[in-house]
Amino acid sequence: MKCLHTLFKKQVLFILVGFSYVSATVVSTSPPTSKVKVQSYDYVAGKSFTGKIYVKNIDLTKVVSVIYSDATGDWNNNANLVKAAFSESISDTSYEFWTFSSSPISSIKEFYIKYDVSGKTYYDNNGSVNYVVTTPPPITTTSSSPTSTVTETPPTSTFTAFPSEGISRSAMIRNINPPEAAKGFIATSLSTSGPDYYYSWTRDSALDSYVMANDYNTTLKGDATIVGLLKDYVTYSINAQSTSTACNCLGEPKFNADGSSFTGAWGIPQNDGPAERGSSFILIAVNLLKQSSDDTYVTGTLKPGNFINYFSVKFSCNRCGHI
Repeated sequence: MKCLHTLFKKQVLFILVGFSYVSATVVSTSPPTSKVKVQSYDYVAGKSFTGKIYVKNIDLTKVVSVIYSDATGDWNNNANLVKAAFSESISDTSYEFWTFSSSPISSIKEFYIKYDVSGKTYYDNNGSVNYVVTTPPPITTTSSSPTSTVTETPPTSTFTAFPSEGISRSAMIRNINPPEAAKGFIATSLSTSGPDYYYSWTRDSALDSYVMANDYNTTLKGDATIVGLLKDYVTYSINAQSTSTACNCLGEPKFNADGSSFTGAWGIPQNDGPAERGSSFILIAVNLLKQSSDDTYVTGTLKPGNFINYFSVKFSCNRCGHI
């Protein structure tokens, strides 16, 4: 903290040149009565387009898109779009926050939201007039002599949350159940070349599911979307453990998106994966009992000793002895 104090006492001169910025526009401060609604958005010309959306949790599988036109009003047949991703559930409501963040977009005139769920499509087009993005002229400031004193604001006594938490969670969930993949597939990366990491690493998937299981009992307590993803992961993992692999062991490090075994050259076995998977299965079971009292699923799928678990917790934990 002493270093931070020293930093903020420095006399710093900022020169901003050459880009346009629209400060955060807050549209709504509470969940709407409609199925989808913009909460806020930011746009920096040529830099970024970000925002947050209220989405009613109608079903587990849903797609939320931000569709925009460029400065000339061209919608490109509605192909100019940014995909939104789940961020967090809103306590005591049936709504979720979804966030979006685009790669650099040179210009935007207006946009609207499209929400596809359960075979239906809902829109937020700001009452049929769309959301108009007004970009001010470029800001250019000239240098000036720094003042002799800087007013220092003391740090607060408590810390409540990491601002990046929601962004990180969205990025993680975006890699779960991508299109055309087997249910429960957790991609280490959506990149398929340079490098190709579009596989489910046992280790990485276990760590992701552990985070989600913890969220299910804390930040996203009892969230239906999260529990659905966790159960998908359990199913994928059980199937993977009964799949023939190159090493013919549970230490097979990665699997393909369709659930089949990776047969290319790779360092095998990697025996930490089953141990981490076992830990995740245990936490999932514990938190399911706390939040949903889903005894049937826990005793029928996750409880040590039954047939299915022979391929899940028991096998994973037995493998720990070989690390």
